[in-house]
Amino acid sequence: MRKALLIVPLVVWAATAGAADNSFFRVLASKPNATFEDGCKCAAMLAGIPTSGDITDVKARLAVRKIIPKKWLEEKPGSERLTKGVMAYMICTSLRIRGGLVMSLLGPTCRYAFRECVYLKLIARGNAAGLVSGGELLAVLGRAEKYKRLRAKEAEEAEE
Repeated sequence: MRKALLIVPLVVWAATAGAADNSFFRVLASKPNATFEDGCKCAAMLAGIPTSGDITDVKARLAVRKIIPKKWLEEKPGSERLTKGVMAYMICTSLRIRGGLVMSLLGPTCRYAFRECVYLKLIARGNAAGLVSGGELLAVLGRAEKYKRLRAKEAEEAEE
């Protein structure tokens, strides 16, 4: 099982064209609880935002692109444990997943983003308030990257 968790970071790293240092993935795979900072770095990778530099710069770039709400810049310290709902929110906004009727009308919330990610099989069932392990975050990142590539391929085929 441990070997499988180490393969996912390498796949994601290769898919993001070396956008992040490989050591980030190795450290993340061994974390029992992922942090908000880890989630921000992963969301930035999905959105194609540079992850180099201070985490406050990364968070600011995410806020400018509306991947995270601006209020999270002060409310959520980087060391805060990452919940499935927050992770799902960042995935939905970075991949521009519109969601179902409620999410389309009200905009993304942690609760409805989590439900949408479960529906798309990006995140395993559970509770939006549940904590995310490092290995789980890597697995979700791998599935989100695969979803992103599949959606880009479908858009490309639709244009032809």
